[in-house]
Amino acid sequence: MIRLIASDSTYCKNLLEKAGFYVIEANVLSVELTNIPGQLLLLTMTLAEARINLEYIYGSTIDSSDKISLILKVSDLSQAYNTIASLEAN
Repeated sequence: MIRLIASDSTYCKNLLEKAGFYVIEANVLSVELTNIPGQLLLLTMTLAEARINLEYIYGSTIDSSDKISLILKVSDLSQAYNTIASLEAN
């Protein structure tokens, strides 16, 4: 299994299918956090309190900055977006 984010998902899907790959599309959230201890815990606890399940999560650092980039597949995309937005506002 390979997960990827494409700038043109339709084009990417067509290319992969023409090459014989089985493709499943999913809507995900991209989240940027400060790379300090406890940020991921705060994010996941906030989602848990809102009763939003994480189906999968992966991420990486962003260049040499103090940020990390996360991709989240969640049970309720719009509720997760609003929950994370309210967390960032505080």
